Amino acid sequence: MSINLKIIAITFIFLLVLLVMFFSLRKKISVKYTIFWCSCLCILVLFTLFPDLLLWFTKLFGIQLASNFIFAILIGVLFFVTIYLTMVVSEQNEKIRKLIQEVSLLKNEKNKKN
Repeated sequence: MSINLKIIAITFIFLLVLLVMFFSLRKKISVKYTIFWCSCLCILVLFTLFPDLLLWFTKLFGIQLASNFIFAILIGVLFFVTIYLTMVVSEQNEKIRKLIQEVSLLKNEKNKKN
C-alpha cells in the first residue's frame, strides 16, 4: 500500500471519527453506538497502518484477496447492525403500542367521569 493511499485512508477515517463524535455530542446517537463505530474505525486504522495484519487474517480465513476479506467483514458487520436495529425498532413499536393503550384507557376513564 502506497504512502499516499495510507494518508488518504487515515484522513478519511479521521473525518469519520469526527462525524461520529459530532453526532454523539449533539445527542443524535447514543454512547454505545459511538463506541461501536469508533471501535470499527480503530480496526480500520490498524489494517491501514499494518497491511500485513490484514494479509494474515485473509490467509487465516482462506480468502484469496484482502479486498474480499474487507468486503466480507463489512457485509457481516452491516448484517448484525441491521438485525440489532430491527430488534430495537420492534421493542420501540411494542412500547408505543402499550403507551397508546394506556392513554386510551386514561381518556376513557376521564370521559366516564365527565
